[in-house]
Amino acid sequence: MTADLNKKTQRTFQCKDALWQKFEQMARELECSVDYLVNDAMKQYARQRGYGAAAGSPSIPPPMAPPPPSSGPPPTPSSGVAAAPPPAAAKLAPPPPAPAKRAAPGPPAPSHGHAGLPPLHTHPASAQASPHWLQDLWTVLRNRDVWPGFWALFGVGGGMMAFAGLWGVPLLRDSFGLARSEAALYTTAALAA
Repeated sequence: MTADLNKKTQRTFQCKDALWQKFEQMARELECSVDYLVNDAMKQYARQRGYGAAAGSPSIPPPMAPPPPSSGPPPTPSSGVAAAPPPAAAKLAPPPPAPAKRAAPGPPAPSHGHAGLPPLHTHPASAQASPHWLQDLWTVLRNRDVWPGFWALFGVGGGMMAFAGLWGVPLLRDSFGLARSEAALYTTAALAA
């Protein structure tokens, strides 16, 4: 029997007021609920830590034991997620350590701006200069996915350019009896298309 992955349960947690205010501001700007943003942030954090990369994967560990009941007042709901006041004598436990299993080292995950889109300017103005353009060209040339498109465009486009530029006007003039200006017009139209 599989668990319903879309089932939602109201939870309570504590967070800094400034952080909650930022989430409320983002919810207003993105025209969504704070609940949606919190769920998305939790999903991204779990993915970043290596838990459940694919949607619906059962790789998220079972839930931890529930916290001890607090003697404080009951939490009040706000935007579907309630923020409870801290218990009087209890201290917050530090966050759990990162999982022992780590993904292979690679480029860092891109930071996302509004609506999950990557920011336009990822490097500050004072960032180190990019490598020489020849290094970038060599990177593109080593990419095997570039070559099929290159050969297709080279064959079709190159053949068309060679025919129209070298033999198009003489062929249309001599074989089909067109005037030189008409033949040039047809080859130009073929090149422009």
